[in-house]
Amino acid sequence: MAIEYPEDTFAVLVRGCDERGLKELFKWKQLKEEKIILIGLGCPDELAKACECEKPFPDCLVDGPKGEKVDSQKVARVNGMDLDARLQFWKAEFDRCVKCLGCRNVCPMCFCKECTLEEANLVDTGEVPPANPTFHLVRALHMVGRCIDCGLCEEACPADIPLRTLYKKVADIVSEEFGYKTGFSVDEKSPFNIIEVK
Repeated sequence: MAIEYPEDTFAVLVRGCDERGLKELFKWKQLKEEKIILIGLGCPDELAKACECEKPFPDCLVDGPKGEKVDSQKVARVNGMDLDARLQFWKAEFDRCVKCLGCRNVCPMCFCKECTLEEANLVDTGEVPPANPTFHLVRALHMVGRCIDCGLCEEACPADIPLRTLYKKVADIVSEEFGYKTGFSVDEKSPFNIIEVK
């Protein structure tokens, strides 16, 4: 969009997750903030509850419902397992992966020019993406401080792996340990972003 129309300004309808995504894209210099006008619409409570969304309404809310924060029952269920049961749960989930790369390809925060998952040092030649669970563990680490909880990865997964639950858990840890929430501020930098973006 910016490359094809560098002088134009665009108005974009956004829900909470869309706004979080755009804030991150502004922060990472993928889009120019002054070239985007946000028009906020709140998600209906039913959708917010289904997504277990922490912030289903944007700061720029113009119209629509302002749903309540919903705590994740899926994360709570996984947290309720002992360590061995949790390991077995995730191993079984990751083993269903068909390595279609749908989660990576649909993610609005995957804008790297070169994908970490395709580096020669990480992956043996001819094995792209890497073997389970390496693919999902490396991707989860890569998404720390970047995942906006839009749920597109889980929607795209043909194996129904609960990727959103995994990323929500990682986001909870980052919030508890560092007080950082992805996409809540354009000015606040992720504690894991050590690269100066110019």
